Amino acid sequence: MVGKSHHFIRSWIQSIFSYEFWFVVTLILIRKFDQPRLRIAGLNASPFIYLTLVLLGLALLLIIYTYKNQRMKQINVAGLLVFSAWLSWTIFSLSWAPTTDYGMKKAIRIVLIIGWAYLSGMLLVGLDTIRVKKFLRAWLSVALVIAIFTIIIYVRYGSSAFYGTFGASYLGFGRVIALGLIVLMACILSKDYDLCGFNYIYSSTIFLIMSAALLLSGARGPLIAVTFSVLIGALMLRRMNRLLLFLLLLTSISIPFLRNSYIEARTLNRLLLLVSVEGGGASAQGRLLRWKDALSLLHDSPIIGGGLGSFYYYFGNIDAEADYPHNIFLEVASETGMIGLILFIIVLVFPLIIHKPFTYRRSASLTTLLMLFSATTVFALLSGDIADNRYLFAVLGVLTGFRARSTEHDLR
Repeated sequence: MVGKSHHFIRSWIQSIFSYEFWFVVTLILIRKFDQPRLRIAGLNASPFIYLTLVLLGLALLLIIYTYKNQRMKQINVAGLLVFSAWLSWTIFSLSWAPTTDYGMKKAIRIVLIIGWAYLSGMLLVGLDTIRVKKFLRAWLSVALVIAIFTIIIYVRYGSSAFYGTFGASYLGFGRVIALGLIVLMACILSKDYDLCGFNYIYSSTIFLIMSAALLLSGARGPLIAVTFSVLIGALMLRRMNRLLLFLLLLTSISIPFLRNSYIEARTLNRLLLLVSVEGGGASAQGRLLRWKDALSLLHDSPIIGGGLGSFYYYFGNIDAEADYPHNIFLEVASETGMIGLILFIIVLVFPLIIHKPFTYRRSASLTTLLMLFSATTVFALLSGDIADNRYLFAVLGVLTGFRARSTEHDLR
């Protein structure tokens, strides 16, 4: 028992000091380079962490290339070319877009954030199953810390304090908690507790903490994403009984929130707005209006679109720092046309094609990545612009580079 405890502590300490852990932390912190997400001695430390991770990543690539050249031969060149083609077309669309600072800043963010997220995921994480597990554990550990802080903040200050927490809105940290919860549910569905480092009892306790935090946050999109991705995982692993257990636990946690007038279940309340208020509420109505505007822009220029940043130029709220359709498919289609949309769909579908269905049932890591892909796709359908959906591209990169090994846990 003591030996297992020492192994558990050692593995988690190693994970914290790993490249994968800081890769996840940087993904969370880096949204806009001029927006402070983490301050050290009064300075915005986010860009410095990002730069350090990029340099460390380049160093790791050099080491892998020099000492483990055989691993570099496993790179999926086709996936790399597909992503490069989409990224190049997206940036090239600036040439016919309205000339604005916003369009140029958006292009820089896409190259530096999305390009870095995808390539790091593919070249530094996906090629090694051990690194993939560290990546998944990192999501779980960071999400658990944020979930605990979310509950503490709610108890001390109420739900209004969620705005600006960790330099993000309720949706920002709601997404992080959701992705960590998905990793945990993948462990429970697959019965591979080595993946997350917790046994069944600890996993159940953490599930309660993270679910409560998600219900308090008001992030209804992430809650929908978690439910959808767990359904996907249960279908792939043929564990529908555990899906029913998940739904039962989630319902049992939700009931006290609904019946207790002292606890505001913001996520459930905001979900109810979709059916109790005409038009689904202000948030849903705003998205519907933006979707119509994006379709209008696509109709005006269906082949090449209006150019990167054109949605904000023609339809955006001039009082807002940025504006976008809140749907990545409509954003890509309206600004880069059907050419850009087709390339983007190929980027999304490519990693799903290269992995055979039976492989998911033999690899807990691959199944977890598929669940994370499902959730981040739901995120992208409901909110955020291209660069905001960096989690999606990081997972896509890992999926594209992933190679299942014979040492993977057999889930049959």
